[in-house]
Amino acid sequence: MKQLYTLFALLLFALTSAAQSTDWKTKEDYLRDTAEVAKTIKWLEQNPFPDEYSERKKKAQYAFKWLEGAPYTVTLDATFLQAILEDKKFAYKDMMVPQFAFGKGLYLIEHNGAKNEYEANLRGVQSMVMLYKKIKAKDSRAKNKLLEKMEKAADQNELAAYVREQMR
Repeated sequence: MKQLYTLFALLLFALTSAAQSTDWKTKEDYLRDTAEVAKTIKWLEQNPFPDEYSERKKKAQYAFKWLEGAPYTVTLDATFLQAILEDKKFAYKDMMVPQFAFGKGLYLIEHNGAKNEYEANLRGVQSMVMLYKKIKAKDSRAKNKLLEKMEKAADQNELAAYVREQMR
């Protein structure tokens, strides 16, 4: 399975360069803020176009900063991202890749760092699908074949099987 470590590192650098300062130094510091990070990730899933876009950017920076040093490791699987990244016409890929990472991070938060890559990928894909639906509700031109396939699987309650098949 291909990992997108370089892409993740670049995204982290780009999104955390202006992130708010935090006092996270120890594992306990990170764990103390898991509820706030989870709340932030859920907000990001639901708000692709807030009234003040800078609010989305700040929240994404906060979540990425937390993921960067958290005791949980989030890896990106190209299987779920490559076709999105290669789609030159899809204007929202810069939102989808981080959302996949946020979704995986949310799974780790909610399951105390459980090392179940399938479940983490499933939550990452679910997070992208939620955001994709919100984007399409505002911009009917926002279409991506892979995300359409994921959305269809989710709507038919087959997303878990889809993710499992992709991981083979």
